[in-house]
Parts: sequence; structure tokens; C-alpha cells
Amino acid sequence: MNEQLDLFDVSKVDFGPQARRTDARTSHARSAKVNSFSRGQAARILKALADDGPANKNELARRTGLTDVEVARLGAPLARAYRVTLGPDERDGCQIWRLALPVKSGESK
Repeated sequence: MNEQLDLFDVSKVDFGPQARRTDARTSHARSAKVNSFSRGQAARILKALADDGPANKNELARRTGLTDVEVARLGAPLARAYRVTLGPDERDGCQIWRLALPVKSGESK
């Protein structure tokens, strides 16, 4: 059975390692908090795209209250997880972000 990908479920999005295997336990604990924080920021971005449509990173920063750096840092992980598409069109020199089309699990994009 194929399930439809929930665009707004960011619980399984990989925001990348924040600590190395050899780092102290405190670094790993901090890494878990950073990933949790990234998920909250990603959810704000996805909601802004759903509510107000496509935008560049600067527009998303204004809509969400995040900085443009925080928004930009989440672009690649969200795109890899098929939550957003980035570009190819631009506005004010920045790629336009859009919600990705829902994909059924097991299908490739």
C-alpha cells in the first residue's frame, strides 16, 4: 500500500549531523535540540508557503520571523525530503521556494 507523503510532517526530515560520533555526550544532546529547533523552523516555513504561496528566502524570513540565513539553511534539507522545490526562477536574485507536489511513498520524484 502506498501512503501519500505528508508535506507538513517534518519529523523525519534529515537536517544533517550536528555532532560527530567522537564528540562528547553533551554535544550529542545539543545536536538533538538543534534538530528539534530546525523542525520547528521548517514547519513555520511550510505553513507560510501553504498560506501565502511561493516566495524567496527574504520573503519567507519576513513571513516567518526567521532570519534569511535560518531560512536558507533549511532549503536543502527540505528539498531533499521533497517538501519544497527551489527555483529555477528567481525574484530579487533569490530562488523561489514552492511547496512540492505530494508524492506517494515508494515513488521517485
